[in-house]
Amino acid sequence: MDAKLIEKLDRRRYKYLLWMTIVLGLGYPAFIFKNFFPSDKFLSPLFIIGCIGAFLFIALLIAWGVEYSNIKKDPELKAALNDELYILHGYKSMQCSLLVTVTVSLALNVLSDVSLAQNWATPLTGSLVATIIIHVSAMTWLIARLIFMRK
Repeated sequence: MDAKLIEKLDRRRYKYLLWMTIVLGLGYPAFIFKNFFPSDKFLSPLFIIGCIGAFLFIALLIAWGVEYSNIKKDPELKAALNDELYILHGYKSMQCSLLVTVTVSLALNVLSDVSLAQNWATPLTGSLVATIIIHVSAMTWLIARLIFMRK
């Protein structure tokens, strides 16, 4: 197997993850912040930013999936790219994501009770808490994956 090709595909995989992290980091919080800045308009700026981010993220996922399906067709290339270190980085990333997700879930559970008891202007509803947890979990996995892949 050509080492240059493997290195090139590995760099492309890293770039896909990097762009997915950037797009998710910029686009998805708009859906969270729209709860704190309600607007009567259906197409508020935060909603539009969130939709653009979601569209770009889905486009990146599709592009990455197409590339990965092409890699799966060559067993040697697949084995070279998905080596034991890459799989280990995936497990470590999931461990980091799980730890952060549980910690954020506990913190938001407490804040949710406080927000209801103190009559905050924007209480932390179950939907908002779930949205925050999903975002934090995905971002933690992506960032941890990027850090482990960079080493």
